[in-house]
Amino acid sequence: MNARSRTPAAVGLSLCVVVLGLIAIVAGDGDRVGPAQEGDPLPPLDADGGAAAVELAYRERADGVRLHVRGRIKSLLPESRDDDTRRFLLELEGGRALLVLHPSAPGPDLPLAVGDEVELSGDYAWTQRGGELRGTSLRHVAREPD
Repeated sequence: MNARSRTPAAVGLSLCVVVLGLIAIVAGDGDRVGPAQEGDPLPPLDADGGAAAVELAYRERADGVRLHVRGRIKSLLPESRDDDTRRFLLELEGGRALLVLHPSAPGPDLPLAVGDEVELSGDYAWTQRGGELRGTSLRHVAREPD
């Protein structure tokens, strides 16, 4: 098939695959397969705390893209009785909020509070409300002073 006979849908799909590949490269950790493990080193962070990569993933309705972000905990949500997943809303630079689904590891819980700054890496899944990060590896950066 030559370039002239490609349908607009095929061209659009090709462009989408290229964009998602670039997101994975920009977000770092592109050679990882599967969810992050506790204690995994986090890749270098972009100057905007990963907000631009999240915006692009949101606009493209991406799913399964590995992202690395930094933000402040906006609210802590109750844990589900069905699993050991900690849930919280993370506000990024620019105001976008992500739902973080962080697996609770065996052993002592990492204390988290509203206003804490955290850095994490996880698999992005698009939602109408801004997206979710799942299977995260988290680093507590700073606690907001009392």
